[in-house]
Amino acid sequence: VASVYPNWTVTPDATTTYAVKASETYAPASASLVTASIYDYFHSSSGANSELRKVLGWAGGAAFTLPVGGIAQAQFTGQGKWTTPANVAHPGAATFQAQRPVAFMGADISLDSVATKFNQLTFDCGNQVQAAPDPSDTYGIDVGGITRRQINGRINPPLELLSVRNVFTDFLAGNTKKLWVRYGSAGNGISIYFPGIVYTGREDEDVEGFAHEGIPFADGVGADSGMYISVY
Repeated sequence: VASVYPNWTVTPDATTTYAVKASETYAPASASLVTASIYDYFHSSSGANSELRKVLGWAGGAAFTLPVGGIAQAQFTGQGKWTTPANVAHPGAATFQAQRPVAFMGADISLDSVATKFNQLTFDCGNQVQAAPDPSDTYGIDVGGITRRQINGRINPPLELLSVRNVFTDFLAGNTKKLWVRYGSAGNGISIYFPGIVYTGREDEDVEGFAHEGIPFADGVGADSGMYISVY
């Protein structure tokens, strides 16, 4: 049994088949959380040696921006344990993946089961990160941890008739809406799914001379089930 969103445009029958693409799916979690170790090399002008700075036990979150026609970006912030910098040999040239990111266009977008468009999508994991004091640590700080989460974001679709989208009424009633964005192709595709967002306001906005409405939103279904990002 499969739950489908948005609904298929053709009613399936006994001969209908569908495929689930191989992917990696990322979702928030509140148990068995892991932390990261970050090594940051600062190179001398001579190129011989480098200063290595480490952050251990790092925990954080990410804020994402998807501009139309541009490359999606993520900004990470968090906290962890600081270590004493050290001089080390130059680690050599960095190695990057050959896969190039795909621009945000040619996308499928569905808001409340209605195809829509917008100028930009921004969303944030909403993690609140703290590093507890630790008197036994060299610098008095323990590893980072996530203490609470409130997923949030914003879209700005073109202004519609109230019969199509009534943001103010849905905001007052606290109605949840599904939001899904997919773009790219197999091997370089991204799918982002919010199973239940609630509008937290409404803002008039001008986009290239067209009337749009800014819609900030927050998760309305739970801290561990409010967002799914699949890379396929």
